[in-house]
Amino acid sequence: MQGLENILVAIKAHHESWDGSGYPEGLEGNGVPLEARVLALADVFDALTSPRPYRSPLSLGEALKVMAEIKGKKLDPFLFQKAQAFLSCMGEEKIRCQGAREGAV
Repeated sequence: MQGLENILVAIKAHHESWDGSGYPEGLEGNGVPLEARVLALADVFDALTSPRPYRSPLSLGEALKVMAEIKGKKLDPFLFQKAQAFLSCMGEEKIRCQGAREGAV
């Protein structure tokens, strides 16, 4: 679809890792498209803060701690630093959408 090329690239590459250990192409560092690195941050944050059948959602602080442990490996460390600053300023209640999470698995 015209105009969606960057989105398709981001979707394809959002499992690439900063350290090159990801897939499907083993891209690393700035070789991973910026859109994919941003999407990876959002995907990891959502996965950590969403309820799962095997665990409750993590709090903002817990999620940021886990993400800090994988920055420079899975996540772009510069983008993580910017996201961390933003999320820390927002606070728990503004980040969680109570109604949107109901019934999520």
